[in-house]
Amino acid sequence: LLHDYMAKSTELGMQTFDQHLLQLYKEDKVALPIAKAHATSPEQFERMVMVE
Repeated sequence: LLHDYMAKSTELGMQTFDQHLLQLYKEDKVALPIAKAHATSPEQFERMVMVE
């Protein structure tokens, strides 16, 4: 429940750890394999990357 609220409240400055990893990946600050290895949910993270 808290995770869902954080994920949907980016306009309030909230984000999940995986959302921040995705941001770092998109900014070329972290490589995909490293981001995926440290993600809370690697499978969900991979889906997030594909959607972006």
